[in-house]
Amino acid sequence: MKKIYNTKVLITNDDGVNSIGLRYLLNIISNFVEKNNMYIITPINQRSGISKAFSFEIKIKEYTIEEYKAIGITGTPSDAVLLGIECFAKNLNYIFSGFNLGPNLGIEDVLSSGTVGAAIEGALHNIPSISLSLVARDWDEYKFLTIEALNKLNVWTHKILYQILKKGLPKNVDLLNINFPLNVVNGVKITKLGKNVYRNIYVRINNDVFKVRKWSLDLYTDDDLETDIQAIRENYISITPIQIDKIFDIDLLKETEEFFSEII
Repeated sequence: MKKIYNTKVLITNDDGVNSIGLRYLLNIISNFVEKNNMYIITPINQRSGISKAFSFEIKIKEYTIEEYKAIGITGTPSDAVLLGIECFAKNLNYIFSGFNLGPNLGIEDVLSSGTVGAAIEGALHNIPSISLSLVARDWDEYKFLTIEALNKLNVWTHKILYQILKKGLPKNVDLLNINFPLNVVNGVKITKLGKNVYRNIYVRINNDVFKVRKWSLDLYTDDDLETDIQAIRENYISITPIQIDKIFDIDLLKETEEFFSEII
């Protein structure tokens, strides 16, 4: 696969500058994009579950991640995108957020995730955006991840990212939310978001403290066969297209206007 010249990409994540998922994404992107067109801006520390929140003050620090120059920020993944667009990387062609260590499946995850939040921020600025996540069966698997283990996904990550970089996003799609099963991949499915709702996610530590349980697929209750959740359960890569404008559905406007017809 050839380099795609003059393509500028911003790369971020929500797991911080030391994340192995970020290192893996950089290695994949560098196969297709010139290093001087890769802009890396990312939170210094873990900022998961923060959606597209932004900060009122941000400090920055320069880092080197392997051979890549990066900017670490005290802010959020969404801040990273905004700083990239406004201050560091003009005329971006793509924004890639990930690889997240953990699933981003279903509506709850998409609305909560810092990884997806960065992609939403990019999409709102009309930049094709992609969020990427790694889904293990058990949370403890993430502790022992190595680049060598992730390289087993290369046949799939290379194909998918090259297709996006070469052709752009599908028509009317603002962002793609992509989840990769670890260890075994049976293929690719185009999916819709599952309608999972978080249940029983907190465990009491003592009288004053509750903590989120270790994440696992058991927390996802959706059983619709066409969803991202079901695809991952069957060891398929889930590619979910998202259109931001669907938030403003014209039919909902008409129905709500009818509902309030007596007072408007």
